[in-house]
Amino acid sequence: MKKIKFLTLLFLILSIQACKKDNDKPINVNNIELNKGDKWIVIPSMKKYITNMEADINNFNGKEINDYKILSKKLQDNINQLTSNCTMSGKAHDELHKWLVPFIQKTNDFSEAKTITEAENIYSELKGSFEEFNYYFK
Repeated sequence: MKKIKFLTLLFLILSIQACKKDNDKPINVNNIELNKGDKWIVIPSMKKYITNMEADINNFNGKEINDYKILSKKLQDNINQLTSNCTMSGKAHDELHKWLVPFIQKTNDFSEAKTITEAENIYSELKGSFEEFNYYFK
């Protein structure tokens, strides 16, 4: 009987550990690949705009629809700067593009949100997209 309890406990512990490892990796909805197991490097002249957007999202504490509109404008300004300063090429550029195109679309949807509930939902998606970005890029 003790052996069964021990094996059950061991199985539960191993199952929990397996779940924790899976939770470290975000859901890869954009099919981004790692660079031979490592993160892709985003060049500094582009990374600064992504860092600005992440900071704006993480520091956001909006209460009214206008607050969300202001954040949307900041994000759009950074996206414009990011895309106009794009000098990356090759596979790193292609993988970043897999993340950026859906992010731009979500930002466009965010700017068109009519209600706080709609804006909050899109805001959550935008915030979550940085988990994916930080897993695949540095």
